[in-house]
Amino acid sequence: MRRVWAKVNRERFGCKNPRSLHLRMHSQTSGVTLTAQQPLNNVVRTTLETLGAVLSGTNSIQTNSYLEALSTPTEESHILALRTQQIILHETNIPNVSDPLAGSYYVEWLTSKMEEEIFRVIEQIDKMGGFVKCWESGWFKEEITKSAYEWREKIDRGEKIIVGLNKYVTEKEQKVPVFKYPEIEEEALRRLKEYKEKRDNEKLKGALQRLREIAVLVNETWPEHSGELMPAVIEAAKAEATLGELQGILREVFGWA
Repeated sequence: MRRVWAKVNRERFGCKNPRSLHLRMHSQTSGVTLTAQQPLNNVVRTTLETLGAVLSGTNSIQTNSYLEALSTPTEESHILALRTQQIILHETNIPNVSDPLAGSYYVEWLTSKMEEEIFRVIEQIDKMGGFVKCWESGWFKEEITKSAYEWREKIDRGEKIIVGLNKYVTEKEQKVPVFKYPEIEEEALRRLKEYKEKRDNEKLKGALQRLREIAVLVNETWPEHSGELMPAVIEAAKAEATLGELQGILREVFGWA
């Protein structure tokens, strides 16, 4: 990524200041690798992913909680995620080395291979008219969907091993503490009910109807009226629509995808 960033800024955009070629990178461990089956395995997964980011020289990092495939993270799981970073920082000394993998034939080859593939995709996007054209045509969505489908198919066929999910499966369920506070849910529902009773529901009804009409128009004429959708969302929010009500209308018109 750093090589691509520097090359694009220098050669495509003509940047002169050397600082503009420096990429500041934030990393987060992958939520998609976390499993609800044998959730303690996620501790190992996030540790390896955190270590990989540190070895690559990331500027900042977030380590996911091992519980995120099951529930909202608990305080204890958040602390464990933080301790994962701190152990790597203080007990491995890896961050004290500017480039721990420098000189590795495989890493250099892989970096060059990824750079080559990235520029191949950039060239493809340029040929199709650029980012906006690809976005409007749905190409990005199609590529991501295709990639996700192929990834899942490999898991289902057993070509990609996910420990505890499609191999080394155990019948006994692994018990872990999950975030459960029914009193918080009850209080949230009480406050939501009170909020809905106090607002101007006639004004809200009109704003939500307007949002639905604009959403339908956008969906049928994309991208001609796409700029009208956000103002309609904002007006509905000002009329005190809840997030669920806004999402409900957009999901009703555009679907889940």
